Amino acid sequence: MSGEAEEALEKLTEFLYIVPVGLVAFDDTGMIQLANPTITQIFNPFAPMGNVSNIFDLLEPHQPKLIAGIKNAKETGPIYENERITLLAPTGDPHESKTEELVLDITVHKQGKKKFYASINNVTLQNNLIRILIVKALAVVM
Repeated sequence: MSGEAEEALEKLTEFLYIVPVGLVAFDDTGMIQLANPTITQIFNPFAPMGNVSNIFDLLEPHQPKLIAGIKNAKETGPIYENERITLLAPTGDPHESKTEELVLDITVHKQGKKKFYASINNVTLQNNLIRILIVKALAVVM
């Protein structure tokens, strides 16, 4: 590999590690082929023993319709674009049943018979800010 190619690869790798959006490639069984570290950060609360290897296993208990839509996609191209999903993430002590809402923005594209790409963004903070603004706006109107 040439020096320029190595430098370009290094820059791309650095970018993928620091981008705050989860990027993931997976097959038709949900097995993750490639993912940046943000995917692990997003799904860590749902991953038993830190196993973030199958996106279907992570999401299906919480969003079965979303997974069914991916599994049943016939055509290549976009399946979901900026779909907002809400998951209840376990928090604190595993023996307690406390949860917190995790709001994700997900885009999924089918790129071949058995190849999918997704971007997943944690938008929980933005969602909470919108709720606060709505409550404040309603208080002013009343």
